[in-house]
Amino acid sequence: MEIVGSALRERAPSFFSGDDQVIVRASDLVRSARLVAGTQERDELLLESLKVYSIVVPVTLMTSQLYKRVIKHISLTSVCNEYMELAYFTGVVDLALLRAAEDDPEGLGAIATRVAVADIEDSRVRAAVLARFESYQCILNAFAFLYGLPCMS
Repeated sequence: MEIVGSALRERAPSFFSGDDQVIVRASDLVRSARLVAGTQERDELLLESLKVYSIVVPVTLMTSQLYKRVIKHISLTSVCNEYMELAYFTGVVDLALLRAAEDDPEGLGAIATRVAVADIEDSRVRAAVLARFESYQCILNAFAFLYGLPCMS
């Protein structure tokens, strides 16, 4: 898959970006983890996929070189569900917290979680709380899954 990804990036960079290639690599690691029999090897593949999802890739816009995390461009819920199916619960928590920090780099949402969202007047803080919601939802679903309770969608 790496060869295909490299060829796509070379021939169609606007269609298949660097973060697309990284996401495909991480997805391949999860897919491989499903196929291995040994739990140690499976856990190593899942840990590697978690590391890959947290990679920072360079992005060139006009003449500026910027950097962005791949984790902003994944379907967090889908990846967390795959991790839960493979009983990789630490991966669910780590990935979700990493995404929450990426979605709310100033930590405004973390501070404001002690107050009901409806009571928050500052629109920036309210947006930060809501940005963290999907991440926290993934963690709560992992706990529900562990205890045989229904997951919230």
